[in-house]
Amino acid sequence: MIETESIMRFYQQYRESFFAYLLRFTGDTELAGEIMQESFTRYLERYGHRPCEPRLLYTIGRNAALDAFRRKRQTV
Repeated sequence: MIETESIMRFYQQYRESFFAYLLRFTGDTELAGEIMQESFTRYLERYGHRPCEPRLLYTIGRNAALDAFRRKRQTV
């Protein structure tokens, strides 16, 4: 697992741009916030032992948003 300080720097560096990306992608502030939290958690659980890679975080976020859209479509 990467060190806490490195994780905090990664989060602080990308949180605003990542949230803006998710907000544009989803059009929903609440959903974007939920996906952002889920994405950072997934990233750290699965790839926390690697150096920080923003492209991977954005891929996780995009996939989580697509999953949310699929779930919403199935309930309608």
